[in-house]
Amino acid sequence: MFGFKLTCPECHEPITANTIKCPHCKKKVSQKYLKRYSNAISKFWFIILGCFLLFLIVPFLFYDLLGTTWVGIVILAGLPISFLIAYLATRATLKKI
Repeated sequence: MFGFKLTCPECHEPITANTIKCPHCKKKVSQKYLKRYSNAISKFWFIILGCFLLFLIVPFLFYDLLGTTWVGIVILAGLPISFLIAYLATRATLKKI
């Protein structure tokens, strides 16, 4: 999903989230490792939703200051910016695994 592949910690080949043994190197994959990956992916969606909601709410708080055109631009820019922030945060989390 979005370039975040679950890989074996030993041979770095792709594996699935319910793998017990790596099909490539036959080493056991720890449940802690799989849990961290699934937590990182859930964090990705939580950050996207949170950031996007901020980009929906904040422009309306400053509606008088920004004007109608800028409110629309900020809201439209919110989705790609939210995705970028979530992607970078999740990538940093997965590098720690």
